[in-house]
Amino acid sequence: QGPIYLGTPPQLMHVIYDTGSSWLWVPEEGCSCHDSLFRFDPNSSVTFKRFQKNYSLQYGLGFATGNLSSEVVSIDPNHNFAVENQYFILAQKDQNFLKLKADGILGLGFPRLSDSYDTFVVNLKKQGLIPKALFAIYLSDNDFTSENTKPLSNIMIGSYDLETYASDSKIKWVKVFSESGYWTVRLNSVSVGNNEVRMRESVVGMIDTGTSLMLAPGKEAFEIMHFIAKGGYCWDYKDFWMCDCGNKFRVTDYPELVLGIGEHYFAIPPQMYFWKFGDFCQLLVVSLGKKNFW
Repeated sequence: QGPIYLGTPPQLMHVIYDTGSSWLWVPEEGCSCHDSLFRFDPNSSVTFKRFQKNYSLQYGLGFATGNLSSEVVSIDPNHNFAVENQYFILAQKDQNFLKLKADGILGLGFPRLSDSYDTFVVNLKKQGLIPKALFAIYLSDNDFTSENTKPLSNIMIGSYDLETYASDSKIKWVKVFSESGYWTVRLNSVSVGNNEVRMRESVVGMIDTGTSLMLAPGKEAFEIMHFIAKGGYCWDYKDFWMCDCGNKFRVTDYPELVLGIGEHYFAIPPQMYFWKFGDFCQLLVVSLGKKNFW
């Protein structure tokens, strides 16, 4: 999550930067919403506009409903890099966002998911504030046990920084299929250690920064869990798998998960697909049941 500023004068909001959606929404003052640090007061902004159009935004967990609105939106408190007339949803109600550690969500998907209204990044480019409609996201690994690692998680809009955030100076580009509105890629293969997962249902994967989980069709998810469990000892616990990573087995005993995307392969070490609790680890791979995408 990170800060954005809406209105004139600017009002601070904290948002989740989410590639799995495209709308920007924040709660209105007086909203029947989750507990949040900040709420937007439209009466305090001279640039706010509200339209007679309502939207209900559905997410994997939770929804938000509110009015189509427009405002000056920036990622800088002094309104440098400020987009004028950015359409967004001013929410009067949301539900099932109790664990949302932010005020709202800023979508980084494609305009198809926002009723063809341009997203914040697209408008930054159209209004000449960045050279390319490009962003880069770095997610810290939290050092597996601590939330205070360096470099910290970061988003860069309009550029990227390989020197600070990458282990390789070369970018691996993959083709994106944007027709669905999501950052959709072709998933050619999945392997766990020396075991190849049989791709029965789908070769489509969506890159979503709005979740910490890897979600897969049911049969493929079960195979991944089975192959990972071979490296140590795991058991089913409340729809998740828990594994021993501190008693008889270490985290490094578990295999790498490798995704073949486009022409490239991306290795995910166990420190990145586990969430550690003392001597136990929660596997962050979840079944989507009969759904046929990743």
